[in-house]
Order: sequence, then C-alpha cells, then structure tokens
Amino acid sequence: MHDTLAEEFREQGRGVTGALLVLGVSAVYTQEVWEFAATLPTRYLLGYAVGGLALVYVVSRHIGFREEHEDHPRPFGLGQLTDFVEIVVQSLVASYLVLLVFGTLRLSDPPVTMARMGLFYVVPFAFGAALANTVLSEEGGGDGSDRRGTHDGNGDDETESGSAEDGREDAGVSGSETDFGVGDGVALEGESVVRQLGVYAFGAFFFAYPIAPTEEVEVIATSMGWSRLLLVLAMSLLTTYLVLYLLEFRGQGKREKGHSRRWRVGATCVVYVVCLVVSALLLAGFGAFTELPVSVRVSQTVVLSFAATLGASGAEVVLG
Repeated sequence: MHDTLAEEFREQGRGVTGALLVLGVSAVYTQEVWEFAATLPTRYLLGYAVGGLALVYVVSRHIGFREEHEDHPRPFGLGQLTDFVEIVVQSLVASYLVLLVFGTLRLSDPPVTMARMGLFYVVPFAFGAALANTVLSEEGGGDGSDRRGTHDGNGDDETESGSAEDGREDAGVSGSETDFGVGDGVALEGESVVRQLGVYAFGAFFFAYPIAPTEEVEVIATSMGWSRLLLVLAMSLLTTYLVLYLLEFRGQGKREKGHSRRWRVGATCVVYVVCLVVSALLLAGFGAFTELPVSVRVSQTVVLSFAATLGASGAEVVLG
C-alpha cells in the first residue's frame, strides 16, 4: 500500500514538474500571455482551450502517459481518458501554484479571472505533463534499472543502501564531497566536478537567457514582498530536489547512488547557487540592475533563478 501511494505521488509529481520543464515556465514569465488570458473574447478562449487540450489528448494517447496501465487500475476501464484528466489536473495545479506565488494571480481576483487564466495556461502546461512520465522518467529514459533495483526482489539492495547511508552520516561523511550528482558513488576528479557545474550552468543559461532581458522579471520582482520572495526561493529549491532526487526522472538512480539525504540537500543548494550566479550575471549583462535599489536587484535575481533552476535540473535529467 505504501509503495503504491509513493509511486502514485512520484507520477503525479512528475506531471506537475514536467508541466513547468517543457513549456510552462516561458508562459509564466510572458506578460502578453497574462493579457491574452484576461482580454481574449470568451469564444476564442474556449476554442483555444478545447483545441489545445484535444491535441494534448492525441499526444498522450499515442506516446502513453504511463508506462504500464496494468500496474495502475483505472475506473470503468477508461485508462486513457482518466490519464488525460490527470494531465489536466496536474497542469492546473502547476500553473495556479506558480501564478499565485509570483503574484500574477491573487486569491482575491474574481473567479472569472482565475478561470480564464487556468484555461489559457492549461494548454502549454498540459503538453509538459503529458510528456514527463514517458519521455523524462527513469523508464522512459531507458536507465531506470538502477533505480528499480532498490525496490525489486526482497529489498536487500535498499537495506544495504540505507545501512551505507546511515554509516556515512554517523561518521559525518555524506557521499563524495566532490561529486555533485553525476557518477557512480566514487570520488570524481576536479575536471568532472567542473563538467557537472557546467551542465547546471548551461541549463540555467538556456532557460533564463530568453527571460532575463524582458521587463516581466522586474514587474514580478517589484510587486513582491519579502515573504513571497522567500516562497519563490523555497519553490525553486523544492522543485530542484524533487526533479533530481525524488520523482524518478531520468538518471535518478545514478545521481542518488551511495549518497545520503544530507548530501542530496547540499547538492541541491549547490545547484541553486549556480543558478543565482547565472541569473545575476544575465540581469547585469542586460542592464537590468541599472539605477535600481539593491532590494529590487535581489528580488529580480530570485525571480529569474526559478526559471534557471528548472533549466539546471532539466539539463541534468537530459544530459547528466
């Protein structure tokens, strides 16, 4: 029962985070999308949502939202329809969560405004959710055997791994001190560490570069208080940890092999520091810091770093 719930959580989580990784993040930072969602005539908005979701249904039907339906019973035998409903729900959860944290949408907004935003954002987010479980998962990536080995059989592998982790934590050692997530549990040379940091920086740059010169970063940053800014920071760290070490995206077996939870948390913080540096350099390079107080510069960097962390963790999933 516990394993079934854990697997269901991982699959739902992959859908929510996958919604951001593939297309959703660029839409969240685009002011024109906010305006279209609020001003587009209702008939066009409904046509866009229905047509877009119909295409999502076709995509999910052909690529498969889950690897094996027999492991996930569906009511009334409606497997594909139920999976499609899950995709829509995951997309709405991801879009509303980010929009509310960014302040683009507020709980005090009229229900009509919230519904219109959901209808507009559900389409790009749904494509990411539809692809995440099959294309980016351990099974879809083709290297899930490392991860599955900790769950199969009589559990000896998992017990041995847990004992090794406990031993390292008791000794004050948490895996390799120089390995930031790639490799097979042995210490990596300095050049391999540099390569891994390069993967993170590349992914952060890839996602953040198109967003950094836009005015949306400043618009979002200046509308935030410190409490919401801390929520963005926490959301960035949590998303990174989930993608790299918990939701069984491609390569997770290699990333977590031989490392304690404390080490994984530390590695997540390293990823975030890389993303902060990349974000700050991009904003400075595009002149976004000109004549702005330090508090706004910090806010801009944190806002942009959310997209950067998605790029860094996504690059690790694809390239790592």
